Amino acid sequence: PTNATSSRRLVECAYYSFPPLSLEAQNDVQRFNEFLGESVDKMDPSKPYAFPDAKRLDTLSAADVVDRFTSSEQARNEIYFYLQTILAVPPSSCSWLFFLFYVASGGGVEALGDGEQGAQKFIIQGGAGRISQLMIEKLSSMKDVVQSPIMHLQYSAQLIEQDRGSIEHNDDHQVTVTAVSTADKNSHKIQYRCRRAIVAVPLAICKRDLTFVPPLPESKLALCREICPGKVFKVIVCYPKETVFGFGHSKPLAELGLVHNIFASSVGEYPSLVGLITGPAAEAFSLLDEESRKVAVLSQYASMYSLEVEPVAFLIRDWTKSERYSGGCFAGIFPPTSDAVFATHFDALKEPFERIHFAGTETSEYFYGYMEGARLSGLRAAAEVHEALTNHV
Repeated sequence: PTNATSSRRLVECAYYSFPPLSLEAQNDVQRFNEFLGESVDKMDPSKPYAFPDAKRLDTLSAADVVDRFTSSEQARNEIYFYLQTILAVPPSSCSWLFFLFYVASGGGVEALGDGEQGAQKFIIQGGAGRISQLMIEKLSSMKDVVQSPIMHLQYSAQLIEQDRGSIEHNDDHQVTVTAVSTADKNSHKIQYRCRRAIVAVPLAICKRDLTFVPPLPESKLALCREICPGKVFKVIVCYPKETVFGFGHSKPLAELGLVHNIFASSVGEYPSLVGLITGPAAEAFSLLDEESRKVAVLSQYASMYSLEVEPVAFLIRDWTKSERYSGGCFAGIFPPTSDAVFATHFDALKEPFERIHFAGTETSEYFYGYMEGARLSGLRAAAEVHEALTNHV
């Protein structure tokens, strides 16, 4: 998406010009831009529940607001695609209150765009995944830590029966963390005991993979039940060195195909196109077999850019399935709910419970969904633990 405050077109693709919007649609989009900017300016990401009429807005979807705000179908589709490329879910699946929080948390409308003021202009040498690889390398001597997914946390005085059939009693000054080591062919359970534990996995994974004894409070469980990870495929297509991207038939975004966000890039000396397939388009793409996916993307690019050359490489990353411990991306999205779950239980995202502390980008008030949000949440959780241990709690 472009910076919504600086352009009447909210979504752009590299090397491509869409048909112009009608005057009515341009005016609708401009009004939406202004309304969104004014609303975001009023949002305090540290307490979205204090936003005027917060609980009612949490029962409305982003689509509800867009529908009420626009009279032109052309403008409505433009805004829908803009929201979908940011959220990776259909606008009907995102609470309007949450969307305002999400934008304000990330630094505003311009920061979420792809322009000079956008956070996405910054890149990491070797790719963002390099950070995780370096962390694993530093922990390489601790295979049971690196290759041992956590499955069970117990954190109060209570008799419980473990899966292996034995009875264990924890005193109220310890947390017992049970993991399954996959470092060798014969998986086995490992237990760690500590004074405090920090859980830094997405809420969707907490719900799916972890057992807490005793159970988490209802406020935290309500958030775990409602949050929905986005759905994204990333496609990288590399072309021969001499390739020039021309301009084919100008069509509206909805008529082009399933790739709705396309960036110019290069892989070494090969000119490349990086495409994102998000939300409902990702759902449709996931139903295709491998060859059909390739045909769908390459035929769309051939039409858009008058390409007749064969690519030298075609890569797909399926973030809907390949990232087991994220559950999807770009972030966990809160849908509209009749009981305003996000507005009602927001503080429970980061609140410690018993001896368990919570980190991860979904617990951050600022840069929610970004690596910076994860970093800030880690500092907060570490400070909480330090204070608790210093006070001998």
